[in-house]
Amino acid sequence: MSFAILRVAKLKNINSISSSLKHVYRERETPNADPNIRNMHFVGATKKQAMASYRDRIGSLAKPPRSNAVLMVNYVLTASSAFFNEEPKPSVKEWAKANYDFLCEKHGKENIVSFVLHLDETTPHIHAYVVPIHEGRLNCRHFLGEREKLSQLQDEYAENMDKFGLKRGLKGSIAKHQSIKKWYSQLPSVMKNVQARERAISKGEASLKKQRKLWAEKEEELTEKVKEAKALGNKIGTIFDGFLGVSDSKVHEAEEKIKIEAEKQIKEAQEKLDILAKKRTSEANHFKEKISEAENNASFWKFKYEGVSETLKKITPSTNQPKNESPSSPKNPRS
Repeated sequence: MSFAILRVAKLKNINSISSSLKHVYRERETPNADPNIRNMHFVGATKKQAMASYRDRIGSLAKPPRSNAVLMVNYVLTASSAFFNEEPKPSVKEWAKANYDFLCEKHGKENIVSFVLHLDETTPHIHAYVVPIHEGRLNCRHFLGEREKLSQLQDEYAENMDKFGLKRGLKGSIAKHQSIKKWYSQLPSVMKNVQARERAISKGEASLKKQRKLWAEKEEELTEKVKEAKALGNKIGTIFDGFLGVSDSKVHEAEEKIKIEAEKQIKEAQEKLDILAKKRTSEANHFKEKISEAENNASFWKFKYEGVSETLKKITPSTNQPKNESPSSPKNPRS
């Protein structure tokens, strides 16, 4: 929500009027103003013209002003900064014209000696200078008398700005406004803080830009992963649908074929094992026969050896017989 903002300052001497107009017409340095932007002058193109109009209005009075009289009222008219940044952007010129019409109705066109729209600062705003003449004499009290008058003025202004979507501020607020002089004295430190915040924002924006780039890359990567997942899901779905299309009888038939084939392979393997076992048994028996034959041959030749050994013992002279003795004659020698 944006608010209509109206502030007033009472000027009681020429010096204060002149000093205030110097600010409005940029005849003195304004640190926060952009010199490359031109302001709009609806009434009073220069400070000199504004002062001349003021003197004409004062000169038209039947009596000279009292020493404590309010000679000029300085209106500052603006709105919340958000209002000027809305989309679509409002017509600042139309808004300024509505403000001018409001003051003309309030004070009379002839009593407005200066009406300037400042566009060279952060938020557009209007400085209007009005000679508070009522019934031929200076009478600021009639316009800005007691607190009730000021509250009524705020109500009237908000009603006038309602067509722009601007609302009245909190009624009865205890908030206090700073004087323009005090505000400008604090401006350097304020600007320093603003610049520091702008640097921080710029740094944050750079970091955010980098983060957004990473997010975009991650998003692209995730998008590809989602596509792959969807493709795989479709493939699985197709296979599953194929399975669903197979009848129970076909499944049973396939199971039987697998069972028969498995039994066949098991039988063939068992037969091969049996043949191998028989072959090994046959070879073992053959080796047993060979071993038995070898044992028989060994027994035969052992027997032969023992027979020959006994014969040799009988026919060979004893090694214990004396050398001079002749061999004994046989018991029955042949004649």
